[in-house]
Amino acid sequence: TSNLVDENLLVALRRWRVASHFFQHYDKATDQSLVAKVCSGDRALMLANSQQGLFLFLNNYLKQQAEGFESMFVGKMLCIGAVSCWFFMVAKKCIIELIFAG
Repeated sequence: TSNLVDENLLVALRRWRVASHFFQHYDKATDQSLVAKVCSGDRALMLANSQQGLFLFLNNYLKQQAEGFESMFVGKMLCIGAVSCWFFMVAKKCIIELIFAG
């Protein structure tokens, strides 16, 4: 059987682990080093997969090909419904506070 991990690979991995903790590889947005992102399984490191996942997510959200009854349950309409509910709840609270204060 052949050994999958040889000494050269171990040396390269150790060098990468030390170098990827440098500030140049630090992500301010997530407050993580490159090693921390790799060890936590951050999917954003795999650019093609994350871009494809984002595309599929947005495509499912928008459902531009939806017709008839299904078009009522696309992401845009559900978002409008949720924001409307939130607005009316806030408006009700404001009216109650105005009545109480007056």
